[in-house]
Amino acid sequence: MRLCFSIARKLPTAFFLFLSLFCTGQTPAEVDSIAIILGQELSEKEQALQLLELSNRNVFTDKAIALQAAQEALRLSKRTTNKALIADSYFQLEQSYFFQDNYEQALTYIDSALYLYTALDSQYRVAKMYDSKGNLLTFSGQHEAGYEALLKAMEGYQKLGKEKEEKGTKMLLAYLFDVLKEHDQARPLYEEAIEYFLDQNKPKQFYKELSFGIVYYALQHIEVGDYQEAITWLYRAKALADRMEDDYGQAIAISNIGWAHVKLEYPDSATYYCERGLEITEQFEDVFGISHNCKCLGAIEMLEGNYPEAERYLKRALIIADSISLLEEKMEIREYLYELYKEQGQLKRALRYFEEFKVLGDSVLTLDKARQLSLMQTQFDIVQKDNKNRELVQRLAAKSKESSYYVIVTLLILGLAISLASLYALQKKNNVKLEETVALRTQELKASNMRLTTANEELQEFSYITSHDLREPIRNISGFAGLAKRKLQENELHGVEDSLRYISKSAVQLNDLVNAVYNFVRLDHTDQQFETFPLDVLIEEIKEELAMLLLDKNGRITLFTNHLSITTSRSMLKIILKNLIGNALKYNSSEAAKVEIHILKNDQQYIFQIKDNGIGIDPDFREQVFKMFKRLHNRGDYSGSGLGLAICKKLVQRLGGRIEVSGSGLNDKGTQIDFSITPAS
Repeated sequence: MRLCFSIARKLPTAFFLFLSLFCTGQTPAEVDSIAIILGQELSEKEQALQLLELSNRNVFTDKAIALQAAQEALRLSKRTTNKALIADSYFQLEQSYFFQDNYEQALTYIDSALYLYTALDSQYRVAKMYDSKGNLLTFSGQHEAGYEALLKAMEGYQKLGKEKEEKGTKMLLAYLFDVLKEHDQARPLYEEAIEYFLDQNKPKQFYKELSFGIVYYALQHIEVGDYQEAITWLYRAKALADRMEDDYGQAIAISNIGWAHVKLEYPDSATYYCERGLEITEQFEDVFGISHNCKCLGAIEMLEGNYPEAERYLKRALIIADSISLLEEKMEIREYLYELYKEQGQLKRALRYFEEFKVLGDSVLTLDKARQLSLMQTQFDIVQKDNKNRELVQRLAAKSKESSYYVIVTLLILGLAISLASLYALQKKNNVKLEETVALRTQELKASNMRLTTANEELQEFSYITSHDLREPIRNISGFAGLAKRKLQENELHGVEDSLRYISKSAVQLNDLVNAVYNFVRLDHTDQQFETFPLDVLIEEIKEELAMLLLDKNGRITLFTNHLSITTSRSMLKIILKNLIGNALKYNSSEAAKVEIHILKNDQQYIFQIKDNGIGIDPDFREQVFKMFKRLHNRGDYSGSGLGLAICKKLVQRLGGRIEVSGSGLNDKGTQIDFSITPAS
């Protein structure tokens, strides 16, 4: 979920600080000094318990004290030989290192705690350790291992009948799906957990879990662009934090409300919330929150055109982000700096930050950003070439003057004006022919390079997106199959039916994706033989093939140009029209779906206009819908692979035209898609 997670990501682990209650069942008295605790006439066990409590209280506010107290607690607990107390100390050390961004040390101590709790046969604590370990692995970028740990935690809670803890783990699993951009998988898990905690009779008891769920559910709305809905949920999280007098919870909610207002480009409200968030996170010395809020304030100053202030905030955010292990924050700040310097025309500095962005994020860099980098490099090259061309023109002009002078002098001296003029004319004629030949070859070379570049970009985009989209159902099948296998081996049928349903759904999704990929790959081999044929006959064929969809949608297709014959590739045009008409019917919630086809003709092209009364396309997404596997709706709402419009765009380009969403459709509703083709001569 990009960088809006930076100050909320560490919430999950903080919710599972249970410490030494396992040993005593009581909360140690609060003492605020390590020296005071060690100076009291208490047993080593009692001192260790108070040190653990001190570390727990300071894990957010004074990380150095938290780490030192946990280390002292481990030293004392080892002298008591109390394994449970040692395990608690290991866990608190994991927490302390985690909040100091030392993930390697944190993983070492969580594994030690897990080993001891397993030896003690404490099933509940073992499940808790897998829960915390799953979150730590997810945060450190080890997503597959984190997924396995969370599944083990959820399985442990189910065995013990711990429904509350199971719902909390589902929220962590939902967060992991969000990190992997699997929002369709994350959404139902968030909704299930939030509904559970809202239904509890004692909301104060479940405040942490409920607040966590609401914040992450809101962040998912930010990720998909639903900012108003996100703000609504974040206000609920802030209200909970206010009621519980939780300053850190307020900071999380406030900072992300500010982030949502940045996305909405509301500078005044965004400034208010981000400045407030920065103030609170500075009090807590939360480097993640400080970096996030500085980034937000930098983005706001960019919107206002205040570039020096924007640079100041973004540079501060970058210094902090570079000092901690937060790859996405480093990338996004560099992306803002790239935009900042590009708007100011500082191309070298802009290119530098974009190249740093690319180095940091090769594994997650989107192809759109790669194209922007290519465009940036091209702009920079053009500026350099323009400068060289101007210098060359000046040199040629000087040489031309010098040459003309010597020609005149030579003509006057030798008296060969007529012969030299004839020779000059012949030379000029040859030069013109040579220039024409060079220009023709250059144009052919540019066209060839353009086709090669386009093919390479399509191949890179195709490889990245298909590998990502095909992994989704495979990963789901593997995960839920493993979960079902373990349950069946232990003769537990509870939850197996749900796992099998997910497996079946993922298998159908995988089959649809494979078919879509196969059809897309075949596009370059589609028959491009041109022929003359009546268009109304082709439309009737499409109606017959879409008969079931027309019946289901009570649909009607009207062609407003009759008896028109066109010369082009019949097979390609049929694929284009069938996809567009099919989409117009499928994405339609009207009682009677209507599709109109209008055709205009100019001297060079046919222009097709497809109008419908469907659900329409948001103007912000009118270009993105033609990208491969780009979906604007959940698979549960509308079926499809996300390749239909990408196929249309590719075929239209092969027919010498272009395609676009030009506006609303019938009666100012729905969609109008225009495309052009160049008929064969």
